[in-house]
Amino acid sequence: MSNNPLNNPYAASYTDPRSYSDTPMQRSSGSKNIASGGQRFGTFVVDNLALGLLQLLNGGLIALVCFYGLNGDFNFLIAITVFNAVNVLMFFVYYIVLESTTSKTFGKMAIGTKVISASGGRPSTGQIIGRTFCRLIPFEPFSFFVNLSNPVSWHDRFSGTRVVSTR
Repeated sequence: MSNNPLNNPYAASYTDPRSYSDTPMQRSSGSKNIASGGQRFGTFVVDNLALGLLQLLNGGLIALVCFYGLNGDFNFLIAITVFNAVNVLMFFVYYIVLESTTSKTFGKMAIGTKVISASGGRPSTGQIIGRTFCRLIPFEPFSFFVNLSNPVSWHDRFSGTRVVSTR
């Protein structure tokens, strides 16, 4: 009963969480070092700036089309609907196309990280799509703060991927 910290005979068997890693690879397995929390945060900031710039360009284009392309027949509701629909599509295209073709987004390119599968290989397109949908979970961007010594966020854990440092 000494392996149970509470000495409760009815408790499930206990394994000290410090004795295992939730990834098949070790933290320092050659060139496949799990990206640090600072790298993950930097990537998050750069990716959001890139998406914000794309959304700004999208808004400008929609405004031009609505003001000048419709002969003065401007409908604000249609403009906002199109703007939001294009921004949602842009979010998915940004992550899915970039990560499935290069394993990197603009943020990962700038910071020096890339996506790999949890086994260490190239992630499948299905894993990338899963990662992208998991980014929509509320408070998901903060999930890597749970364990700063091994910053694996929910979109990594649920899709079976990891972000590793390339520098």
